[in-house]
Amino acid sequence: GQRGDLQAHAGIGASAARVEARLVVDALESNSVLDDGAVTFRSDYSNVVEDALDATTLGQAMALLRIQNTAAGQRADLRARHLVTAPDIEYSARKLIADAAMDVVVSTMANLPAGRWYLLADPVACPVVGNLRLGGAKYPLLVEQWVAPFHSDNAGVLVRADLGACIMRRTGIVRGGA
Repeated sequence: GQRGDLQAHAGIGASAARVEARLVVDALESNSVLDDGAVTFRSDYSNVVEDALDATTLGQAMALLRIQNTAAGQRADLRARHLVTAPDIEYSARKLIADAAMDVVVSTMANLPAGRWYLLADPVACPVVGNLRLGGAKYPLLVEQWVAPFHSDNAGVLVRADLGACIMRRTGIVRGGA
C-alpha cells in the first residue's frame, strides 16, 4: 500500500544520506591536495590542533579560525559555527558547547575515527565542504518505476543517487584530535 511505499522511499533517502555522509568524511580525512598543490591540513596553515577536544583546544581552534589567511593574504576573522565530532566524543562535545552557552551547532558523523573533531566557520561566510551534484539534476536522488523486460506481476523501482563531496578550501576549518 501507500504507507509501505512511503517507508521504502524513506529508507532509500536515509541510505543515500548515509552514503553522502561517508563521502564527506572521506573528503575530510583524505587531507587532499588542493589546486595550489598543497594538502588541506597542515599546522602552518593554522588549521590543525593535534590534541583531544576540551575547552582549551576548542579555544585554540576558535582562535585559528580568526587568524587563518584568506587567498588574498588577509586574516579571515571567521567565527566558529559548527563542531563536527566522532561518535566517541559526541557527549563531551555537546556538554562543552552547552556549558559555554555557545552558538555552535554540534554534529556527529559515524565514520569519523575515534577522537577526531572539526571546527568550521559558517558555510555562508566561508564554505569548506562541497556536496557534489550532477549538473542539471534537480534532486540528488532519483526514484523511478522499474519496468521489467518481461511480463511479471512484480513492481519495482530504479534508484539513482548522484552524490559526491569535496574540500573546497583550507580556510574556515580546523581539524582536531589525534
